[in-house]
Amino acid sequence: MFVRTSTPCGRPPPPLQRTPGPPPPLSAGDGKPISSLQCGLPDKLERCLERAAGLEQYLENLCSSDSCDYLQTLKMHLHGMIHICCVKVLKLLPKPSGSLMRAFLMAGHCYGSMDPVSNIIVNSIWDNSHGCPLPESERSKIEQYNDILDPLSLLRTQVHSLKGLVELAKFAILETAHGGFSTEGCALELLCSAGCDVFDRFPSSAGMFKEKKLFHEVAKAAGHPLPLQLGELHEMLMVAPEGQALLSLTSEAQIQCSVLRIEDMTNHISRMWRGWVAAKTGGVVQAPKLFPKSLMFVSSMRSKYEERRSWFRSKIEQVLKDYTTQHFWQYKLDIICGVEAINKGRPPLGEMCYRVNFTATSHLERERRLFFAEFLFSGGPRPETCCPLPYDYAGRCYYGEQTARKIVYPDDAKYIPHDITHPGTRRVDDMLEMDVVHFSSEMDVELAEKLNKMHAN
Repeated sequence: MFVRTSTPCGRPPPPLQRTPGPPPPLSAGDGKPISSLQCGLPDKLERCLERAAGLEQYLENLCSSDSCDYLQTLKMHLHGMIHICCVKVLKLLPKPSGSLMRAFLMAGHCYGSMDPVSNIIVNSIWDNSHGCPLPESERSKIEQYNDILDPLSLLRTQVHSLKGLVELAKFAILETAHGGFSTEGCALELLCSAGCDVFDRFPSSAGMFKEKKLFHEVAKAAGHPLPLQLGELHEMLMVAPEGQALLSLTSEAQIQCSVLRIEDMTNHISRMWRGWVAAKTGGVVQAPKLFPKSLMFVSSMRSKYEERRSWFRSKIEQVLKDYTTQHFWQYKLDIICGVEAINKGRPPLGEMCYRVNFTATSHLERERRLFFAEFLFSGGPRPETCCPLPYDYAGRCYYGEQTARKIVYPDDAKYIPHDITHPGTRRVDDMLEMDVVHFSSEMDVELAEKLNKMHAN
């Protein structure tokens, strides 16, 4: 991707740069690599930018609303960056329990006092162990519910993370602008240039964060379920020795591509969090008791999830076995990261095709590897595809309110017509499959109210 344009902040455009490109195209598939579509693109962009020179004020006025193509492009790029961070976390976590996956999907936002990947890890572990810990009885019920079948669940975390990052970036700009102002466009540009890591852009001390409750305000803007507590957590992390210890553990895992030491991280958070008592939050609000029909609905959703999870895992294990047989490299299925269903042909005669991202492990590699697989519901004569993805961001760059790409695709142009799927980001705040599957009868107040409203009659 090549980026250089006039900016809504009125600053001079940065020099033309090319983001790191993908490695050589995958051998799987018979389509043209997506990278081949970039032929001649730099020269075309140069000519376009020359014509745009001198129109900065005009472009600035255009970029003042959500309909601006430039701002939407920045958001698409940032959603892709955040997705990369989420995939990295899934590759670093030991195979998570259902409760840790619940915490990751509900509260694993990427803003905070560390780098984005470390923030997701710490926020998820904290929510699982201290922020919104499930009773042991409820943990055991969802222990095996750690596969993400509905990709909207992961997309929601990314959408809300971006909202928090934009708020944090605005604060950073205001702190360095010496009386200037900050717009959403300026914040998005800063996030793109900083790779979503803007915390180091703040010149102020930890006292400023505590005084202005910045992390609390950022978490509120992102719609985090526990904004006050998350703000307190990151204020503590900035000054407590446990904060540096946690950062060392996450950094070591990222550098060495090793599995995170979850127990050690939980112990560090526990020592730091002892001072925070329930009285500070006003106590925990008890979720209302579910109606009988609501209980039946939760039970039915969990049963359907288990059936689908079992079917998808058996199918993926088969295509992964075929792949390892052909390539003499043994892999074992780890976590399913998202499933997209696409009807190949016109209903009702069309065949349902599934495209899946999953991680797999090998005794010959320390790092989990991200895979893509494609197969038909009934098998059929059509060849099934299974291939590793050597770079996490391949083919995943479109996000809109109506449609979005929700999984990672190989670098193959044949997937372009079909990999933009419905619905888009506007649906992420609806009731999703993983919400019901991970439902807590004690903690999920809002969801319990929704379920009872659905089954009131």
